[in-house]
Amino acid sequence: STAAKAVFDDFVDAIVASVFFGADSDHNRQVSKAEFLHWAGRHQESLAWLNNLATFVLESLSKSLSLVDLQSPS
Repeated sequence: STAAKAVFDDFVDAIVASVFFGADSDHNRQVSKAEFLHWAGRHQESLAWLNNLATFVLESLSKSLSLVDLQSPS
């Protein structure tokens, strides 16, 4: 639904902003792996939510797609 998409978009936008404002410790407008891992360690609830979402999406796709759907046309 449109409302669900808006909530998801707002959540992802908030995570991206949080990562850049909270993890970019050298202020070079890039987030290194070490900076991201440090941020992630302080934001477990956000990562848990994303993991749950990814699991839900993958489970939903596995119920509705077959390998034939993912093969490129010959």
